[in-house]
This record gives sequence, C-alpha cells and structure tokens, in this order.
Amino acid sequence: MPYPLFSPTKDWERDGVVNNVVFPTGHALFGNDLYIYYGAADKHVAVAKLNIKELLLELRKQT
Repeated sequence: MPYPLFSPTKDWERDGVVNNVVFPTGHALFGNDLYIYYGAADKHVAVAKLNIKELLLELRKQT
C-alpha cells in the first residue's frame, strides 16, 4: 500500500527505548478478525485488530 498499515500515534508508542516506532511481531486470524501483535517504542507489546476482508479489498485496489 502507499501508506503504512499502522504507525505510532499514542504517547506510549512514541516514547520509549526507541522512539516513534511500531513493529509487527506476529498475527492471528479468528474468523474475519486479523490480530497483529506488535512492539511499540521497544518498551511495550500491543495488539491491533482489523477486518481481513477490508484489508484484502484495500490491497486489491493497489494492483
């Protein structure tokens, strides 16, 4: 995609050992819900949830 799937927006994602960074470390799919587990600022672990069908539709627009 021409833009990041997610980026640091919260204070705890922007302030830490390495500032202003989020990085995916794993994922799980439950039905249509895609959970992306990620590190934030090298200080926290978090999870983001999105609809896999919506993500695939967006990716298909890019081809």
